[in-house]
Amino acid sequence: MWPPNFDFKWNRPQLHLLLGGALALLLPVLAVLQYRWISDLSLSEKERLERKLKESVSLFSREFNSELLRINTFLLAPIVTSEDGEDYGPRYRRWATNNNQLRIVKAIYRTSGGERATDKLETYNAEADSWQQIAWPQTLLKMKDQAEWRPPPAEPPPGPRPPGPGRGPRDWFESGVVAATAPRLIVETDPDLGSAIWSNAILQGWTIVELDRDYLRREYFPELTGRHFGEDYELRIANRNNTKNVIFQTTAAADSEEFGYADASGSLFDIRPENPGRFGPRPAQFRGLPPDGQPPPEPRGRWLISVRHRAGSIDQAAGTVKNRNTAISLAILLLMGGTMALLLAATRQSQRMAHQQMEFVASVSHELRTPLTVIRSAGDNLADGLVTSEGQVRRYGALIRNEGRRLSEMVEQIMSFAGLEKGKTQFEFTSVDVNALIQRAVASCDATLKERGCRVEINAPDALPHVLADPNSLAHCLQNLLTNAAKYANESGWIGVTARTSESSKGPQLEISVEDRGQGIRPEDLPHIFEPFYRGKRAIEDQIHGTGLGLSLVKRIMEAHSGAIDVHSVPGQGSTFTLRLPAAQVS
Repeated sequence: MWPPNFDFKWNRPQLHLLLGGALALLLPVLAVLQYRWISDLSLSEKERLERKLKESVSLFSREFNSELLRINTFLLAPIVTSEDGEDYGPRYRRWATNNNQLRIVKAIYRTSGGERATDKLETYNAEADSWQQIAWPQTLLKMKDQAEWRPPPAEPPPGPRPPGPGRGPRDWFESGVVAATAPRLIVETDPDLGSAIWSNAILQGWTIVELDRDYLRREYFPELTGRHFGEDYELRIANRNNTKNVIFQTTAAADSEEFGYADASGSLFDIRPENPGRFGPRPAQFRGLPPDGQPPPEPRGRWLISVRHRAGSIDQAAGTVKNRNTAISLAILLLMGGTMALLLAATRQSQRMAHQQMEFVASVSHELRTPLTVIRSAGDNLADGLVTSEGQVRRYGALIRNEGRRLSEMVEQIMSFAGLEKGKTQFEFTSVDVNALIQRAVASCDATLKERGCRVEINAPDALPHVLADPNSLAHCLQNLLTNAAKYANESGWIGVTARTSESSKGPQLEISVEDRGQGIRPEDLPHIFEPFYRGKRAIEDQIHGTGLGLSLVKRIMEAHSGAIDVHSVPGQGSTFTLRLPAAQVS
């Protein structure tokens, strides 16, 4: 039970952690929902593609079969009641009037005479509206030899019958010829019933309508394919009973010897005219209709159209879309997760920087208060005449000078950091003698070193190469490292400065190391010591003076000189900071 006076408030870090945890929980849930949605979308897309493909196949088949139906209705032989028949010209003109695909018909032939009614062959001249006798072309000789017709039985058996002679057009695909054929019959009429007596039909001859195969393959079928299927599908049209007899195929389908799996198929050369002649509809038994209550027979056109998706199948195409959508969604989720992680990290970094800045303000305030207090006390003593002897005046003057120098160094360090942060610091690069630079840095730190009882051991060969650097900035780096070493040196106060050359992937370089034998740096502090305002826990615990800017300044100055700084530290044994600079090229 909450106390009556308890006032709970969320602080900003807690809110950020709560928000991050909520987002981390929502992302997996969102990923699962997204995957399910993509799966449902993929299934719907597959069903849509299958439905649309079946509609396209049906429209394709219907359009071509309609052309054949018009050919069958107008151009193939009518049922006649005398040997003279009827004029062919009006039938041809009715077909031409109702058809936009006149080029689909290459030639029209009729046969007559002989036992098979194939001894004589005539071709129809539409312009002259006349028949001209010709010799059998070589491509039609096999058709002549195989022409055969038998009259149907007086009482045909019930049920569907397969297509056969006398029941619509027949296709012929041989030796590059595509043709529709039908017998021309003399049929008597029952005077009582007024219906045709099919069992007494007499074969008068054959009508052959040769289709222009080149036109079908190069223009008609490509145009029909592009209109109904676009470029996403492969298509092949072949003889149903012998699929090696290919009438047409798209380029992609032609690349494979076997068409294999088909997403959808349909029938061509599949026409069943309900009124093929002048004597009214045929009886249901002759039309091949099933008895009442049974489903209609499957289409069995003599040509088979097979269609499949260019991806291999509609399943593969839908799977590809699903995989692509899943990859995109996963990338978006990863981007969201990464953005969330970066935002949380940036928030944590901002909080840490704000905390360090507060510590920096507190440290600077403390650092300023100590020398100012000393300077003020010494000044008061001098002003009040409490110090009269020359020796005391000198000591007080030295004290004021040292504390003033500390203040100057602190202000200079803060100003340098601000200049680097804003990019306003200008470096003047020149050839620098490393030995002279080391001596200068040690000399400038002499007062601090003596104050802490430190001694410096320099190990640097005389023949060191020069470096191209800003001498003041580079000296400032060494002074920072020497001051830090003096702060953390052990009781012996030993500090080592070593200079040497080495080779790197970018050429020869110069290394300057500053080593102490003090407490070392804790492993948890080591990754952060070059961050601005950061001070290690030991420095805070031991109340060692500092602002947390020195090593950050050194790193930034070294980066501006195309150099680097690294550190090696063992707790309890000391630390070694190494500056690496490219050696100046000697001309």
